[in-house]
Amino acid sequence: GGPQLTEVLNQERVAKGLAPKDKDDMFDADGERITTLEEIETCQKVFAETNLIIVNEMARIIAEEQADPNVQPHKRIKVSGYDGRYLFNVKPKNEGSRTGVITSVNIDEFKKFTDPNNLEIPIFYSICFDEHGRAYNINADKMTAAFGVTSPAKIIFVTNVTGVKNEHGEVMPEITLAQIEDMKARGVIYGGMVAKVDSLVGAIRYGAQSVTIVQQNENGSILLELLTEGGIGTSIDTRKKQSKPNMGANFQPA
Repeated sequence: GGPQLTEVLNQERVAKGLAPKDKDDMFDADGERITTLEEIETCQKVFAETNLIIVNEMARIIAEEQADPNVQPHKRIKVSGYDGRYLFNVKPKNEGSRTGVITSVNIDEFKKFTDPNNLEIPIFYSICFDEHGRAYNINADKMTAAFGVTSPAKIIFVTNVTGVKNEHGEVMPEITLAQIEDMKARGVIYGGMVAKVDSLVGAIRYGAQSVTIVQQNENGSILLELLTEGGIGTSIDTRKKQSKPNMGANFQPA
């Protein structure tokens, strides 16, 4: 929903007689979108609409599969859309901002979606609410990282980049936490990629054993990552060495 949100917000600015914002003015030094009180309602609307499109498309695909008489009833599932209001506790990133950060994870709420008997596919969009009901725009990559609490085996980030690239512009099949910090310090990882790699690190610190970033428009990208030996994109796999402990619901990423 990011590109759609940028387009709608600039359309609203033009309608008010204001110049469209440059991309550099929309994001902070951490690569996270700057969201104001005036913009949060539009964020909610755009993300909810995008979420519904995804839900409907997945439901269509599943319905086609379920029409197959060979599909057993116990395999039948449904798709639903949610915001993150019950999953995460949040606070403003800066005073007066509607850019939010996750402070803790509500494990009991996650368990409702990870119950083996639950045949529902939840699709979340990155709007969360504080204890006063105020909405916040959460960086989607960092929100995904928090799922590491309840997905200790593997998380796949489906995004708009092919992976983490080295100084030669080559996608790195694997990367370590130390390499990420070094590449950030040297400016090899910069801009919007900072938030993405920080989310990979966050997922590991939340408890995921393996995280991979793949490109959304690469045909069969998820299957290639799951089913081929070499996989695709860039991965961090702590199972190849001493894994970090799962920090659980009270872990607060830097």
